[in-house]
Amino acid sequence: MSTVKRTCCGCMEIRRGVLFLLGLNLVVNLVVFVLYLLASVGVAKSVDGASAATDSINESVAAAGGDSELTTTQVKAIVYVLAAIFGVSFLWSLFGFVAAKKRWPRAFKVFTAITALFLIANIVLGVSSGSVRWTSLIWGVIQLYLIYAFWQYSKTMVAEANEQGGYSHA
Repeated sequence: MSTVKRTCCGCMEIRRGVLFLLGLNLVVNLVVFVLYLLASVGVAKSVDGASAATDSINESVAAAGGDSELTTTQVKAIVYVLAAIFGVSFLWSLFGFVAAKKRWPRAFKVFTAITALFLIANIVLGVSSGSVRWTSLIWGVIQLYLIYAFWQYSKTMVAEANEQGGYSHA
């Protein structure tokens, strides 16, 4: 084992903690993807459902201070795009979980680096659109910690592989 003992959240071994966090992320992404998939199927099948969804979204837009009305076609497009985004997010989480579970240091480093880039892009978009709220700041800090924990685990995987003579590029 590596000489430096790393922990996740200060309470559990880094591998177990990262796998737990990635598993939790995987479950959440799957649930959200399934919900959006069901919503997109419901909106596609029902004209009434589409108009009810349109009314609901327009009410949300108005409550947020927006003044534009969305058409049924726009609402359908939004639901389909969100289902696709959450589907890709689920697959990305699955890739990260498998890379961590199978101890693939290079793949997990790529996962961590790209996840960090997504966080940076999300922060830039939030700031540039003026939609930064205290909840998004808290979520950003949590994501920063997760990226830090993922990076520490990737370093642990590299150290373990080096000790076993199976990894030559960090």
